[in-house]
Amino acid sequence: MDDKEYEISFSRGISFLEDKNYKKAQKLLAECYLEKKNFRTNFFLFQACYGQSDFKEASRLAEEYLIEYLSDNKKFEFLILAKMMAEDVIGTHKLYLQVRKYMNTAEKNHFFGLIKKEESKIKLERVQELKKTLLYCGAFSKIRQRKALQASYGLPLDDFKETAQKLLCDENVHQFVKVSILDDLRQLNDKREASYLFIDGKVYKIKPSKLHVFEETKLFSSLKQQIISEQNDNNDLLRWNEIKLKLSLLYPFEEEIIGNSQKWRGLLMLENIQNYSGGEQNLARKLEELLVEWSG
Repeated sequence: MDDKEYEISFSRGISFLEDKNYKKAQKLLAECYLEKKNFRTNFFLFQACYGQSDFKEASRLAEEYLIEYLSDNKKFEFLILAKMMAEDVIGTHKLYLQVRKYMNTAEKNHFFGLIKKEESKIKLERVQELKKTLLYCGAFSKIRQRKALQASYGLPLDDFKETAQKLLCDENVHQFVKVSILDDLRQLNDKREASYLFIDGKVYKIKPSKLHVFEETKLFSSLKQQIISEQNDNNDLLRWNEIKLKLSLLYPFEEEIIGNSQKWRGLLMLENIQNYSGGEQNLARKLEELLVEWSG
């Protein structure tokens, strides 16, 4: 597409958007956006998607220029509405909590009120369906457990927190799902004490709001630097992704368990495992087993 063709397609896309012919507008503006990515085209394309109720795609587009959407109150309103109607209620609450410290009192009240207003529109039958699916997801396959958690992000905040906490001590729920829930509750600043069944079979009392950010520890940075070379070799990235997943299974105790990152690099990769203690070998094999289960 040369410059002239681009301008023609862009102008026609805007005309269709103004005429509320959102389907044709989306087609043309999407072509323009692929050709030249910028915020102006992104927002026009967002409106086209929003206009034909493609809220998931509208939300995805906004993520590419999130700062620009957050910097304009009207655009942020549009983003909140899109995420809520895409049944990403929990994601909306997380986003609000991340940016509320930059808002004045009036803005906090306005945006939180908007979220709660949209939340109140969720049908009771839908809430009951999502809660039941999440509560009993331990009976599902690992893939269905993951899908049940994703679907539960459509729940009102209080319903999600209440139901999700119950899964943290369910032995039938996969550890990756529990870790995800724990991090969700941390991001939602949940101050209630929760019972958490760890991979050692013991139940620990945890306050999610007090937990650290997994990717912001010295341990995380140290292991990443050891694995990924300056060339960002694909094999290095694959090795790091595997180690990162295993490390996440130890959350929120990974720093207590792993004192020596150099030593544990080998353990997490199952290299020369016979050189380690029986307890360390068992833990390394348990992590491998959980990763294989999840991947399969």
